[in-house]
Amino acid sequence: MLRGALACVCLALLLPIALQLASFAVACPTLEASGGTLVFDRAGTLLWAERSPADAMSFPVPLSRVSPWLARSVIAIEDERFFEHGGIDGFAAARALRDNLLSGRRVSGASTLEMQVARLRRGIERSYGGKLVQAATALALARRYDKRAILEAWLNHASFGGDVVGCEAASLRWFGKHAAELELHEAALLAGLPQSPERLRPDRHPDAALARRDRVLARLGELGWIDAASEARARARPLGLAEASWPRQAPHAARRALRQRGMGEVEIALALDAALQRRAEETLEELSPLVRAGGARSAAAVIVENASAEVRASCGSLAPLARHAGQQVDGTAARRSAGSTLKPFLYALALERGVAAPEELLADRARRYGSYLPQNFDGSFGAHGAQVPLPEALARSLNAPAVELLDRVGVESFAAWMVRCELGGEASALEAHGLALALGTCELQLFDLVAAYAMLGRGGAYLPLRFRADAPRETPRRVLDAAAVELVLASLRDARWSPFAERGAHALRFAVKTGTSSGGRDAWCLATSASWTIGVWVGNPDGAGSAGLSGRSLAAPIVARLLELLPHAPESERAAAVASWPKRDRTLALPRRAPGPRLLSPLDGAIYECAAAEGARAACVPVRFEATAEEPGGLRWWLDGRALDQDASTWVAELEPGWHRVRVADELGRASEARFHVPTPRMRHAAPERAGSFGAPRASGG
Repeated sequence: MLRGALACVCLALLLPIALQLASFAVACPTLEASGGTLVFDRAGTLLWAERSPADAMSFPVPLSRVSPWLARSVIAIEDERFFEHGGIDGFAAARALRDNLLSGRRVSGASTLEMQVARLRRGIERSYGGKLVQAATALALARRYDKRAILEAWLNHASFGGDVVGCEAASLRWFGKHAAELELHEAALLAGLPQSPERLRPDRHPDAALARRDRVLARLGELGWIDAASEARARARPLGLAEASWPRQAPHAARRALRQRGMGEVEIALALDAALQRRAEETLEELSPLVRAGGARSAAAVIVENASAEVRASCGSLAPLARHAGQQVDGTAARRSAGSTLKPFLYALALERGVAAPEELLADRARRYGSYLPQNFDGSFGAHGAQVPLPEALARSLNAPAVELLDRVGVESFAAWMVRCELGGEASALEAHGLALALGTCELQLFDLVAAYAMLGRGGAYLPLRFRADAPRETPRRVLDAAAVELVLASLRDARWSPFAERGAHALRFAVKTGTSSGGRDAWCLATSASWTIGVWVGNPDGAGSAGLSGRSLAAPIVARLLELLPHAPESERAAAVASWPKRDRTLALPRRAPGPRLLSPLDGAIYECAAAEGARAACVPVRFEATAEEPGGLRWWLDGRALDQDASTWVAELEPGWHRVRVADELGRASEARFHVPTPRMRHAAPERAGSFGAPRASGG
């Protein structure tokens, strides 16, 4: 008996020395926590929680962002002498040894916060040998880190039930608030969970969790850290768990932000409005039968506040969390054929550059441009007369007038403007579409189109979209004349053609444009006002077309419903009356540009005469091309719609018989063109012409 007591005394004297020596030999773990990422809306509402690399809901925070009630509660219940010991609490160890010996079983422990952090960071097994390693590691931690760092590490690494690791994740999961916002009764409940996270898990074992909470509150009272009244009030509070689990809102927008996050970024604040986002998602879900009835399986919507260019709602598909039918494809960022959605920009550019007049009559008839013959969506021409006023041509989205305007503006000039507004990729790729670019044969993202229509809502001032609340604010840059933009918007608000004609004054404040791509693959609707812009795409993720798919029948009804979610603007913002095109006697402040290059040869409508040498077969005919420009700078040439590697003002090319079209433009996009005919060379029996002669034009008969 005496020997055993002496052995215990010797062990008690030698063990601390041995542990101190061992603490220099063990590897001291780091305290950094690897967590996931939280995505919030602009007001701090949690939208999405991304798991950590360890597949846990863990979002480390500094101690400064933890409620003082939680820090006190943890110390009270886990290690009340935390700020007094050096990693091992000898008094607590002696008390635990006494209690365990007297009871004959383990009734209390002496683990300090340092020891618990050592076990959490190194995964030390629960055994006598493991306890010794744990104690030595705790001494190493205490020597390397201060107490605040140790407490912060415990709060960020402790388990709080299920896959919840760390106090921030626990606070968000169980109470729907940040750890800094915890009240006394909530902090006491969380502080008690790590003792047995699954047995005390509050959603499954609420009574056990409440009993543990009250034990923590009692200990705070015993230590004098709270008064009796505070303890009583905290005990009287119900469990008060958050109703929902982790939110799964705006998944496509959240994933986009996660792909672009910075290194080690734990929290991301998007510009989204959580309430508007939720209602927009619900609207798409409610209208999904309409979408599917039209032969489509998905739809996407974007709502932008124009003044700030902030994306307030972004829905990438009908069922973004589904794992079937391509719903994982983000329709807001997918590249799709733009259809007629580019026409407003083309009309505004033509008005700005003076190649079209507000009251001009445009021809709605078949016209061939080389091998290209555009036709309207329904395949008809001139259903209401071959001559159509320019505003009506835009409002009715007629194709032939749009192609004619692009022919005047110039494909290369329009492509350069599109690149300036971040519509599409490289100018050369857009130019490759030729005059069909007027009908939206290029592929664009819904985000790009919404940004461009928001520019119209600002009167021609462009801003890139802001997806994050902390994104730097840019200065708007003017890309279109305000007067030209207002003329275009007035046409698109005209109730005679607007799909919102029956929806009241609020809807008619919006200028609206629909579009349908070739083959019925993509349906679009864009609507903009002075304050808001909405864009909707409807289609199939795999690009399959459908005969029932059109912008007016599928996308426009969705936009109309989304408009109802937006605040009604005051009457003073913009006239709610049906907008009509300005009368002829109204003076318009549209700029008039100086004339560009002028073609001297060939002349428009010229028909060349050229005889082949006697006995020779029909051959190519040499034609002289010459232009003059009032301003210095290189010229660009196109022949039969093909860009040439030619910048001289005079040059010669041999052409095959037939009709040809030549176009020359300067660096500002101002252009001149001519259409001429080269007949088949006829045989002649006179002496051959001298070398160097060119085909000579004669007067054209039409």
